[in-house]
This record gives sequence, C-alpha cells and structure tokens, in this order.
Amino acid sequence: MKKYLLFVIILFFMRTKVFAEEKVLLDVPAFDQREMGLPTGCEIVSVGMILNYTNEVNISDLVKEMPRSHNPNLGYRGSPYSYDGFTIFPQALVGIVEKYAGSAIDLSGCSIEDLKAQIGFGVPIAAWVNGLGFNVHCIALTGFDKSGFFYNDPWTGEKNVHIGFDYFYRIWNKTIYDEIDGTPYSTRKALSYAKKTETSPELSVPKDEIYLPEKNIDVILSPEVSSKNTEIKYIRLNKN
Repeated sequence: MKKYLLFVIILFFMRTKVFAEEKVLLDVPAFDQREMGLPTGCEIVSVGMILNYTNEVNISDLVKEMPRSHNPNLGYRGSPYSYDGFTIFPQALVGIVEKYAGSAIDLSGCSIEDLKAQIGFGVPIAAWVNGLGFNVHCIALTGFDKSGFFYNDPWTGEKNVHIGFDYFYRIWNKTIYDEIDGTPYSTRKALSYAKKTETSPELSVPKDEIYLPEKNIDVILSPEVSSKNTEIKYIRLNKN
C-alpha cells in the first residue's frame, strides 16, 4: 500500500513537471518499412523504433519473433512482407517489448495526458490509428509541444512529423475494422515500456524503482516486486 501511494505521489509531481514543459522531443531513430521489405509491417517497425531509442535491436529479429494468429489480439495475421498482411495489436507484442526493454506497458485506453506524461518521462510510444491513409496504421510518438505530438512514420520513413492533438485523437479514437469480416476493434491502442530512473534530488526516486503514467480505464498498473529478484514487474489489477 505504501509503495502504491508513493507511486501516485511521484506521478503527480511527474505530470506537473511534464506539462510545464513547452516542448519535449526524443531522438528516436526513424525506419522505412518499405525499404525493409515490410509493406504491412508498420506495427513491428514502429515497435522497433521505440525499442531502438534505448537499445540496439534488429528489426528482422523482431519480425521473426512476432507471434502469428488470425486474431490480431494474439498475433500478426498474414505476412508483413506482403501487401496482404493485416495487423497485430499491442497485447500480442507485450512479450517482445518486455524481452528487449525489460518491461512492457499496454497503454491502450489511456488518455492524451497519459501519452504526454509517458513521453515527458523520456519514453517513446507506438500508437495505432485509423487514418493517415490507412484503415490501421502504427506510428512511433516521439514528442509533443503545446499544439500536438511529433511522430516517426514507418510508411514514409519521416522523422518527427507534427500532428495536432485534435486530429491525432480523432484517428486514434476511430474504430479499426477487420478487413475480412468487418469486426470492430477497440480504439486508443498504444504500447510502450517503463524507464528505470536515476535517483532524483527533486523526487528522491530510487534508481531501481519504475513509475508509469496512470491509466483512466477499467484497470490500473501496479508494481509488484518479484520474490526471486529486485526487478519490478507490472501486473494489471481490476479496480473493483
């Protein structure tokens, strides 16, 4: 209980500091999915971009490890190397992100403020949208200013493209439909990871603690210390 209260207090100060900033921009590498021969692999390329911000990760290895399934909540449908591939959603990529980043946060269902807090804390985000010319597309959020986000677009290979908050929210909150049977999928999908902080004189955060943005959905994230080591794991807890 004490640990969770500390988490909430740190979150409050973190958000206050983040939103006082006029601009945050992370130097996230940009990759071109088509140059990589992945015309429908925007999801794994965007995840590769956010992972390469802190680690050197080979995109080809991520593609090989990406789970496959007819259900995009469980794995990628089809082949990202062809134009007939569909998509894969955050929950199916949690394992890969956790392997290479040490943790994974499914931010699906969170708010714009939560996205800004996560980026302001120094961690980029992969976000799924219905727009930018696609029924489903995934981009890497790399920063924000007073009027919108910056993102890397895997389709064009462009880095730090600016998009207004209102327009981003419309395409992020727009229902994605299955290209085969028309099944609607939930909106506001996003994936990131936790950042281990160094001790801060301002917040006095131990470097082996990890803090995450609060989520305004039906679950919250809570730290749980493994009994085998001091690495902090993250689990989903129902509010009820």
